[in-house]
Amino acid sequence: MAIVRQPTPCNLADLYIMDGASPATATSTDAGLTSDPEHFVVPAWQINTTRTAEAHGAAVRQSYYAKVGVLQPGIAPRGASAEQYNAPLMVTRHANEGNNRSIYLAEGVYETNSTINLKLYKQSGGRIGSWFEPCDKPTQPRVYLVMPHDIADLNRQAETEHCADFLRAYELTLGALEDALAQAAAAPLPSSASADLARTARLNQLQHFLPAGLAGVAQKPDLCAQKYKELIEKSRLRDQPRDDSGGWHDFGLEFLDGDFQPKDVHYLTGNPRPENGRIYLRYTRGDTQIGTHTSASIIKF
Repeated sequence: MAIVRQPTPCNLADLYIMDGASPATATSTDAGLTSDPEHFVVPAWQINTTRTAEAHGAAVRQSYYAKVGVLQPGIAPRGASAEQYNAPLMVTRHANEGNNRSIYLAEGVYETNSTINLKLYKQSGGRIGSWFEPCDKPTQPRVYLVMPHDIADLNRQAETEHCADFLRAYELTLGALEDALAQAAAAPLPSSASADLARTARLNQLQHFLPAGLAGVAQKPDLCAQKYKELIEKSRLRDQPRDDSGGWHDFGLEFLDGDFQPKDVHYLTGNPRPENGRIYLRYTRGDTQIGTHTSASIIKF
């Protein structure tokens, strides 16, 4: 299982299907879709406390000499605390980032299930996409979306940013815990006077190797999964509308000249449907900020 590194090009019907909608009725103009990671794995470990070999030998000798009534120099009398404990850590399950899907609208011309009331749009203006309505009558003109080559590549970069965000979220949480466990498993630790003290010392050492954002994870490993999900959610900042403009990944749309005649069209249901003319809208860069905001600036505790 792995998070997508390179999104897959697709058509508009593929986007609708991945979004759980019907290609015959969906009206979204979203040009890409990246799902959150699922089936990820939180690492697991166990700490088995053991008496040190030196303490065990001393205890055996103490028992023997006590039976014969002789107290040997350097051996604590019965009842004194001579035992020492170690708490080795062993990883029993390794972390996994999970898997997801990421697709983006490729270069091409796409039939939609939408129309635009051109009269109202010309009177009021604003964002073209806000005037979309279902094209459910043969007397209405149908909108066709045109994705040019350069914007399609920008679209790919947009979905790649989400995937990069998720990878950083993994590195800061499940991956960081995996690294800390490896360090704790290999690090020496002085023995303790009791099994409980030895175990506590090892957990404290593990927490020391973890970043500050994972406070408490050594005692409650499930917190790491929660932190992972919280950081994943921060990637949605890229899609959130800003004031009167769209999100960093929201492309613009512009009307194409009435003489535009595409060579090939991707039909949502496989074949042309009734319509009273066509309205061609081309994706533009708009107010997007793709390539501007790094994952490090967004995905953080």
